[in-house]
Amino acid sequence: MKILYDHQIFSSQPFGGISRYLCSLMQEFQKPDSGIEFTVPLFFSNNNYIHEPGLYPDLDYFFRNHNFRGRDRIIEFINRRKVISYMGKNKQQVQVFHPTYYSPYFLDYLGKIPYVLTVHDMIHERFEHLPARDKECRDKAAAAGRAAAIIVPSESTRQDLIGFLGTPPEKIHVIHHGFTQIQQNLNCPELPEKYFLYVGQRKYYKNFPLLLKAFAETVAADSKVMLLCCGGGAFTPEENAWINQLELSERVMQRSFTDGELFHVYHHAAAFVYPSQCEGFGIPVLEAFGCACPAILSDIPCFREVAGDAANYFNPDSAAELSNLMLAMLNSENLRNELRLKGRKRLESFSWQKAAGATAEVYRKISS
Repeated sequence: MKILYDHQIFSSQPFGGISRYLCSLMQEFQKPDSGIEFTVPLFFSNNNYIHEPGLYPDLDYFFRNHNFRGRDRIIEFINRRKVISYMGKNKQQVQVFHPTYYSPYFLDYLGKIPYVLTVHDMIHERFEHLPARDKECRDKAAAAGRAAAIIVPSESTRQDLIGFLGTPPEKIHVIHHGFTQIQQNLNCPELPEKYFLYVGQRKYYKNFPLLLKAFAETVAADSKVMLLCCGGGAFTPEENAWINQLELSERVMQRSFTDGELFHVYHHAAAFVYPSQCEGFGIPVLEAFGCACPAILSDIPCFREVAGDAANYFNPDSAAELSNLMLAMLNSENLRNELRLKGRKRLESFSWQKAAGATAEVYRKISS
């Protein structure tokens, strides 16, 4: 069975959960017994994962280290033309099309090829103030409306999809993401002696201001603890203003780490804190579990679905609840060890082999 993936996410995302998800599936499909052959027609990509050995290591980059205005639009335009050309020349060889994001441009070119859409979350539908919200929602609704099947990473996203778009439940398939163990670099980076860890972007629904407020209350009880923010870019002027207002400038830091260093960053943290108001899945939760890092998570449905009893939960509107959990984690080695053990056990429920097998079944179902 031949599957066609398109260019969308690989034209715009250097790193991130969506491109990691797709590349993890592709790596499973490359195994001899998968029964799946796939292609991704691309001229260029600055995505980190698509260049990995076994996928497209020889694919050209496009001004990878020069992020000038319009660069990604150029990549998008060139790659889209290649995908459209491929569709025109190879319709008879492709059994299923799987777009990598929501733009419905392909509807004019697919013909009778059925397609599967992965809806990663319904965050833009939930939060009116997000950038490009109207276009994102419009594209997603158009692409979902004509899909032969839709894959979602969690039951909570399935319920949101039904509620916001009225998608027939029988068309939706819940397939949890897998887990990829972060490889341990022999050289541990320089890290604070005692710290909580935050990973990724900090804007909007990520609820970062509440974390800062909770951390300020935690520092009042333990003046030596730090908050380490991993990735997400340097603090914005607005974030620095919050940090200064809470008198945390000596207690909060932002750094970027290589993949090989991330194991140590998770492993040595007092806990990983994920305060989001909404997510579709939460891959960093599994990363924390894989690195024996206790997790403190906002009490939202998808985190309960992913982490089960292997994390401590707080009301995402309550800085006091979060601060209490942070202090409890600092003060109890037994609690940290208990959550480490439960996290390792929880990982047994998530594998890319299982996710790829379920995805292949969806492909076969709509192509028959």
